[in-house]
Amino acid sequence: MTGAQQLFGSAAGVVIAANATSLPFPTFAQVTPESWRRVSAPPEFEVEFWSNGTVDLTFAELFGGALQPLVMADNAITSIANGSDTFTKVAHGLLTGDGPVRATTSGTLPAGLEIDVDYWVIKLTNDTLKLASSFELAIAGTPIDITTDGTGTMTLVDTADTSRIHWNSHGLLGDAADGAISLTNVLGYVVGSRHHAREIVLAVKATLSDTVGVYVKAFPVMGT
Repeated sequence: MTGAQQLFGSAAGVVIAANATSLPFPTFAQVTPESWRRVSAPPEFEVEFWSNGTVDLTFAELFGGALQPLVMADNAITSIANGSDTFTKVAHGLLTGDGPVRATTSGTLPAGLEIDVDYWVIKLTNDTLKLASSFELAIAGTPIDITTDGTGTMTLVDTADTSRIHWNSHGLLGDAADGAISLTNVLGYVVGSRHHAREIVLAVKATLSDTVGVYVKAFPVMGT
């Protein structure tokens, strides 16, 4: 759903997976995460699609994301491109949202980063990544502005609080055999919750004929 726009419900955020064909989702567009840890778990979720153009939807699935502890091997960065805020480490094994991580160095860190400060990963490819200053900004794909390459060898290390998003399927929206459905009008789904413990974001994976003028809203239905 690359290029899709989002509107958000009042109680939870929606993540739109970009070019996602399998879990874990590789990249994200925007997100407004909220925690449900202090309220009763929602029994159902409502998801709405609509478009101001002629767009067909042929598949959609709803996921809930929960953070789980992650033990991360140290990643020695092999190259830094400050012009694009990009770090290279072949087979780094990291995913968008991983963190907090910290940067150590045998020399000086790239300008924009600091020692003993928490960062979160934005995965670009299996070999490249960017860093964000918060979990929310990592999910939104907003990196820290790196203005120098630094010196020496920079290494990303985990902390006692490092976590990774694990996605639980709340099920298909509609039927897997549904054909092309026009989104010229609002198309709404309600799906029951099966996995809700500690979830902080919702994700919608969908196949669209186009992404221009597409809007998606997802939110929990807290019951009566």
